[in-house]
Amino acid sequence: ELLGRASIGGDPDAAEKTETIERGRKACERVRVAADALGGAPAVGRGAYLLDAEFAWRAAQLGDDESKLGDAMMSYWRDFGHWTSCARDLRPYCDAIRRTNWRAAREFSDRFVDAARAMPEPERGGKEARGHLRRVIAAHAIASQLGRCGGSWRVTPGDRDAPFGLARPSLGRGEGRGHAAVAMELYRRSKSTLAGPDPREPTPADTAALLAMQALCAEATGHAAVAARAGGDENVRDGSLTEAAMSLLAAAAVAEEGVSASPNHAELRLGLTSVYALLGAATAARDVFAPLDVKNIQMDSMIHHVLPVAEGGAAPPVMFRVAQFADTLRDEARRDVPDGCVKAYENGIYTKALECVDFHERLRASHSLAAATVARVRATLRETSCGGGVTIRDCEKDVKSGGVTGPVMGALDAAAKACQSLIATTWFSNARYNEDLGTNPVWSPPHHGANALAVPDWWTAAAGADLPLGCAVAVAGAHDAGAGGA
Repeated sequence: ELLGRASIGGDPDAAEKTETIERGRKACERVRVAADALGGAPAVGRGAYLLDAEFAWRAAQLGDDESKLGDAMMSYWRDFGHWTSCARDLRPYCDAIRRTNWRAAREFSDRFVDAARAMPEPERGGKEARGHLRRVIAAHAIASQLGRCGGSWRVTPGDRDAPFGLARPSLGRGEGRGHAAVAMELYRRSKSTLAGPDPREPTPADTAALLAMQALCAEATGHAAVAARAGGDENVRDGSLTEAAMSLLAAAAVAEEGVSASPNHAELRLGLTSVYALLGAATAARDVFAPLDVKNIQMDSMIHHVLPVAEGGAAPPVMFRVAQFADTLRDEARRDVPDGCVKAYENGIYTKALECVDFHERLRASHSLAAATVARVRATLRETSCGGGVTIRDCEKDVKSGGVTGPVMGALDAAAKACQSLIATTWFSNARYNEDLGTNPVWSPPHHGANALAVPDWWTAAAGADLPLGCAVAVAGAHDAGAGGA
């Protein structure tokens, strides 16, 4: 009840606000004491201890001092910084404070980094040393969520009313490299100490390598923005593009180091895939993405990571293989989902039957699977026209088809049928966008245009966009059909 009043508030007078906030703070203390009496977080979970941060955030909306939110977050880090989930638990509050007060977010991030630096080195190794390194890494991860490594396209800093995804992270010249150097020193120092029984599996140390990659990509974004705004000044444009490319190469190097030690770290792999794609190394991007073994239902939610690579320079077999996986998913769904729905209904499992209906509709109108189909027919047309042995003389001979040879006409006919089936399902008017954008790296916002133009648009971000304070780069490029596109 108190949290609800602190959240909604209405327009009470100052005395009532103060009383409500104080009562709520005391209630949070009682909850924490009760949780301690029951065995603490290992027994009852972390919710009782996150309550302080939650209440501090809601109280700040009523005018309470925002520094108390920083105090609550700091207290949580001191208690649970050695838990792998610490930074993730505090992320909602990091995002919220960045959206409403980016200056306070910057101050909080400095507090976390300073606190990590001030921690005394443990006198003994083993568990004590591991706990120390986990806390230090968690502090840097929280600082990154507060914007220290450039921020994220998901959070528009300094404007709570601006839509998400309006800006990309950005750092100035040398800033990203400085943060990356600190993160990689921490990574190399903690890698062996925090290694698990299976060297292939991710460890908390990998977070430091990820932060280094994020900082370098944020600096690359900043340089690309300068180049986009350079206009006719070739010296500024060329110099900034060179700096951006060097930052991306450095990001690839630190990510490769992290992936070599933890090949199963999905976030590092997806980030490295994006970096190689931005560098124009489509084959390298494909090779990094392949071990993720994306197939079956994942083709519906993660295909947006590979389509820009497949259509942006990779060999044609890459596109055909991706499309084959997508077609297999669609065919299996058409065959198996209706049967499963009927069996569930006959057995009286009605919730399962409803889930099958929703899943069938999800795949029937899937935007990602439709995009794979269109990409496949485009690749087929290109292969038939350019790589199928068709010559100008062949076209001159085939006058009945207007100079279009039989193989090309066959490819055109197959393309028309494939696209006609999409139109018949009316996917274009009520498509289901099932892509998991939560897997996109912080420097790689979703692209709404042609997949083959996703990389060029990243490099040529639209200039002159009306951005809120703290935003450096617009998402959309010249070919983006979304907000800010030309």
